Amino acid sequence: MPNKNLYICVCPEVCAIKANGYDIVKKSTFERHEVTRQYSTIYSTYPVHHLHGQHVTDDMLTMFGQSESQITEAMEVDSSTNLEEIDDNGEAIDFDNVDLDLDDDYEGQFNENVDETPMYANRSFPPLDEPLSLYLFFFVILFKTKFLTDDQTELLMECMNVVLLFTNMKYRFPVKATTLLSSSELLQRCYEGVTQYSVCKGCHRLYRLNENGRSTVTVCRKCDESLIIGGTSNSHLPKMLFEYNSIVSTLKKFMCRPGFVDSLLKWKSRPQQQNLMLDVYDGNVWKQFGSVNGGLPFVQQSDYNIMLTINMDWFQPFVGTQHSSGGIYLTIQNLARDERNLKENVICVGLLPGPKEPSGAEINNYLSPLVDELFVLFDEGVLMDVLVDGALKKERVRAALTMVACDLQAARKLCGFTAGNSNCACHKCLKQFGSLDGDMMRRDFRNFDMASWIPRTNYTHRQAAMELYQQLSETSKSRHANLHGTKYSELLRLRYFDPVMFTVVDPMHNLYLGTAKKMMMIWRTTIKNRRLMLTNDDMKKMVAEARNIQLPVGITSIG
Repeated sequence: MPNKNLYICVCPEVCAIKANGYDIVKKSTFERHEVTRQYSTIYSTYPVHHLHGQHVTDDMLTMFGQSESQITEAMEVDSSTNLEEIDDNGEAIDFDNVDLDLDDDYEGQFNENVDETPMYANRSFPPLDEPLSLYLFFFVILFKTKFLTDDQTELLMECMNVVLLFTNMKYRFPVKATTLLSSSELLQRCYEGVTQYSVCKGCHRLYRLNENGRSTVTVCRKCDESLIIGGTSNSHLPKMLFEYNSIVSTLKKFMCRPGFVDSLLKWKSRPQQQNLMLDVYDGNVWKQFGSVNGGLPFVQQSDYNIMLTINMDWFQPFVGTQHSSGGIYLTIQNLARDERNLKENVICVGLLPGPKEPSGAEINNYLSPLVDELFVLFDEGVLMDVLVDGALKKERVRAALTMVACDLQAARKLCGFTAGNSNCACHKCLKQFGSLDGDMMRRDFRNFDMASWIPRTNYTHRQAAMELYQQLSETSKSRHANLHGTKYSELLRLRYFDPVMFTVVDPMHNLYLGTAKKMMMIWRTTIKNRRLMLTNDDMKKMVAEARNIQLPVGITSIG
């Protein structure tokens, strides 16, 4: 009796090159092979082409002199033809353990992941003697990485295969986009140094995934939240994913780029002007950090000691829906200002999953792997290849995080300061701000008596963070945080990190996005003690002061 799920296929691309001149395949595989067979002009030259498309019966098995075990062997991959059956997850299938039962109930017992016989005979890089294949291969790869989804890529590969067939090229694109990336090892190369974590939606704790991208922990150990997508087809796939990009791995790539080391050293030969601050190199941190007893500062102890700036910000990736994702980035201060923020020189540490912004305590989970690497980079350094004068040599590279450049909200979450509407809202001093009359949630930021502004220090900040860590109840923790304006941050694990000094004042929102302009309008229209808070005489004095400011090269005035 015919088995409706099995077909005899003699397509010239795959099945006809088997020892018997045919292969027994599943219906879905047969339909895919049929697409290319219709374009082939050599199909009718095969002796058994008249059997193409027939259902398999027991009589046919007897006629061909095959047993059930022999059919299993016929469906195995012949390594000599560079065939490897790959499942949807990019993993090779072991056909030795496949048991085919060709009875009437076969269709219901068939394993969907086993029978996907490859449509084309090669799945690696195109041969070097086929320039057209190489060109189309890299075109598809680049087009996919910038513009296409997996489905769109697979449609494009189908069209490209027709072109390759008509031009008598041997190379063929695979059916699946994931196969294209995995078999050519592009995923391994693109994601080298990237570690995947499953994220708890409740508390944002991270759990490292295995090498197959599956979660080995299914329930969060802290809040019992499920970590994986339900259903057998998505077995152990994480609900939320965080990918951490190793800064050590990235620096190794940077150090091997032609001209990169030269760019790191340009700051040493920069033009300097007396009493004029042109860039970060003229600041006290750059000149003094790491100096012991008046010795050389950190950046002058070695040509391969670098100082880093961290930035964190959120964005809306989708139009028409509220979904906030965040990014953590590092830039290298040693690079000149016109180079350090170019995208090829920025280290994207990771993208924080949405849909909401995590709290400061939750962000610590994402900072933990970063701090682990920063700890090693500063204390011991990492020995890596460095390209100097066209030759690679081994050098020890060290790095220190010495600047936090974010907006107010992100800076407070990164460094362990309380929010901008808290009682102790300033990250530079311990000034306590009361509430406005009639609104407990709005702070009264008046009082410009600078004598009452007690400066924060690295010591007092760390001491308050340690005391907060020792509080037993959530109520006492909240009270302590509001009193001192301090929370715990993973960055405090870095012994050299000074959150007060290293957190810069945010100039962009103050100047370019209108905060200062709004304050000026308020002061110019508010009457206090029968006079304007900001009079014309005050404005003239401010203009005179502004005219004495000498702007650095490349910086223009506003307005």
